[in-house]
Amino acid sequence: MSKTPKRYNKYIEAFFGGGALFFALEPDKAIISESNPELVNLYNTVSNNMDFHSDNLGINFLQF
Repeated sequence: MSKTPKRYNKYIEAFFGGGALFFALEPDKAIISESNPELVNLYNTVSNNMDFHSDNLGINFLQF
């Protein structure tokens, strides 16, 4: 993390993947993109069903 900027207006991630850098930085403003349709579907499914997943799996998901 020593090579990341200390300040920026908006974080832009062209290849989100697992989101390791995004989650480590916890930016206030962000634009994320991913080209893998299966991964996009996974993130959409989880984010659209947050209550179901957190209630039934006991997991606290980060809300975007």
